Amino acid sequence: MIALMPQLAALLWNLPQSIGLGGTSLLIVVMTAIELVRQLDGLLMKREYVGFIQGDLVKK
Repeated sequence: MIALMPQLAALLWNLPQSIGLGGTSLLIVVMTAIELVRQLDGLLMKREYVGFIQGDLVKK
């Protein structure tokens, strides 16, 4: 199944055969996307946490 993922991705996104999407490049793309989501999630949690602390200080 994993060996077929580059061929399926090439068919899904209509990539020409000259690009040669391999398993390593697919892994890099997926891991970069996962890391981006993690970074955005951390940023949003930080913003929410800072807003919670500032809102708590205003109420006192």
